Amino acid sequence: MRSEKPNILLITTDQQHYSTLGKFNSAIKTPHLDALADEGIIFTNAYCCDQTCTPSRASILTGKYPSEHGAWSLGTRLNTEDNILLTDCLKQAGYRTVLIGKSHFEPLRKTDKYPSIETTQNLSNLDFWRDFHGPYYGFEYVEMTRGHGNTSEVGEHYAVWLEERLSHWRDYFLRPTGNLPHPPLFVGEILPQKWNLPEKYHHSRWIEERSIAMLNQFKENDENNPFFMWISFADPHYPHVCPEPWSNLHDPNTISVPKKKLGEHRNSNPILKVTQKSFAKFILKITTRLQSFIWKIKLKINKKTSKKGEAVDFSNFEGIFRKLKGFRKISSFIDYYSDFVDNEQKPFFIHGLHPHVQFRNQKAKSLAMMYGKISLIDNCIGNIMATLVENEQSNDTIIIFTTDHGDQIGEHGLYYKGPFPYQAGMKVPFIVRIPGTRKPSEHSHAYISLADIAPSILKLVGLEIPEQMTGIDQSEVFTGNQKSVRDHIICEFRETPIKIFMATFIMDHFKIVFYYKRNFGELFDLKKDPEEYHNLWDDHRYKKLKKRLMLDYVYKRVKSEQLEDYKKIWKDFTIDQLYPVVWEYMLGKPDIMPRIADA
Repeated sequence: MRSEKPNILLITTDQQHYSTLGKFNSAIKTPHLDALADEGIIFTNAYCCDQTCTPSRASILTGKYPSEHGAWSLGTRLNTEDNILLTDCLKQAGYRTVLIGKSHFEPLRKTDKYPSIETTQNLSNLDFWRDFHGPYYGFEYVEMTRGHGNTSEVGEHYAVWLEERLSHWRDYFLRPTGNLPHPPLFVGEILPQKWNLPEKYHHSRWIEERSIAMLNQFKENDENNPFFMWISFADPHYPHVCPEPWSNLHDPNTISVPKKKLGEHRNSNPILKVTQKSFAKFILKITTRLQSFIWKIKLKINKKTSKKGEAVDFSNFEGIFRKLKGFRKISSFIDYYSDFVDNEQKPFFIHGLHPHVQFRNQKAKSLAMMYGKISLIDNCIGNIMATLVENEQSNDTIIIFTTDHGDQIGEHGLYYKGPFPYQAGMKVPFIVRIPGTRKPSEHSHAYISLADIAPSILKLVGLEIPEQMTGIDQSEVFTGNQKSVRDHIICEFRETPIKIFMATFIMDHFKIVFYYKRNFGELFDLKKDPEEYHNLWDDHRYKKLKKRLMLDYVYKRVKSEQLEDYKKIWKDFTIDQLYPVVWEYMLGKPDIMPRIADA
């Protein structure tokens, strides 16, 4: 690698289970990512900071946890005034900063508190996106996309590109942006299926094309200036619709489908119990048919679809969602969640709060489509890597591959993401390839957090790490010079201000999960119980361990010089007295001495 500052290529996917690489799972074909791992280090204990997009992506950019950087949920946004961004640090050091693909730093519905250029109305305002290329969150140049698969959130620079190449592109996407009638939903999810969109027009191919174009531009025009490029694929996030030939690459009949253990949720927390209710199949059929019926009626009232180049009016369709919410509330299933949902905060949907009952053939087809999308991404990455070699940029470029968060993929009878305490949603694939690394093709078991990416990159390129970044510098681990530097993991999930709010803490192969102002939780021994079937939370034999982990969590969150004084006070607390302390630090107030009046 050249003596000057290296280039940085950060490649991410969206919602990918940590095992969905050929290196771990022979059923899925990812030859190019496997080759990348052979040239670098693949980490088996990497974790996201939150199990949803905006908070986790903001953690990558800020080196902070969601409770610290402020973008704590979908519907919020990353405030650049309160955070020092990785991109700003790099740009000040002479780096060209570019984002190609999905950003998701801003919400689809803007408010006075959370303004956004990525609203549902503006996504399809193609005139705006033709003219806008940044600056944006420290990136001097951006080309973005937002939606997944054939959803109506298609737009931004990807739609501009489609408009120039495929005159009838709207026929492949759902109304109101596209012309496809909305199919019956599986409680909010489009059923897995092949997608008739020609593969060369898929958003993964668009991201590949635009990334290669930028690499070529760097080679031709700016060879002496290092670059930081975030290549952000929008797949394999659901809906699991996949174009040919990738939809045929994996046979559903031969795919191993995860199964839940019989009776494993008998003693689970109330949120998990409801997802597995036996009557969910019946409710599922009723709500699916009801949603489909209401949608068709509304479409008859408003048949107007967007015209070429015009922004789409989503107001009527948002009205449909509110109506659907009203119908959903009549079901006994939704009533079970009444204690957990802030209706004023989330007008229609909270991730994971729906029946998770699926049949074997649907599970297998979902996995086959998901694997196909990952293999397509892998092929795109292979072409990008080939361009680096052709441009003689490969030996000067550090490459990091990961995703923003995991996916349940059916483990424990759960799908996608939500307030769930399991590894599937928290762990992420993570590969680092640094030219000249001492230990290529190594499997490392070191703890890695996505909050570590920003400080580690800054250290690798010789820049100072801002004090406010709470992520840990992993540069010596990434280069193979040190075995590990992090001894714990913190992962959050917060979809409402207080009611759906959990924090996970992992240390010494033990994992504890807290819920804000709830006395239930999870405690797993990941060494003896790696599949997380045995919750030790209420086991009196682990009472001392539970207290120790609670204390260790707050100790790791404290930034004050008074930590030793705090420890003297907290060590004599009972578990009931510790709950308010833990909750205070879940809110991201690490310099406040919590009171115990409510203990």
